[in-house]
Amino acid sequence: MTRWEALVRYDDEIREAAAKLIQFGSHSVAKLGEAFFALDEDRKYLPNIVARLTEEAALEALEAERAEATSTG
Repeated sequence: MTRWEALVRYDDEIREAAAKLIQFGSHSVAKLGEAFFALDEDRKYLPNIVARLTEEAALEALEAERAEATSTG
């Protein structure tokens, strides 16, 4: 088990942040871990990281939707 996996599993604050992102796929949770460690594990950034990653995932989904509509239409 990696340090990040342990944090997601056993740390309530990290688990809550990861739960908000898992709907976008495990890669979003991995990005959360990368950002968290890049910011020296400073928890004050967690809300901002989650918000930005949520925005990015929503934009990616919208772009994929548009691309699919273009290719089928």
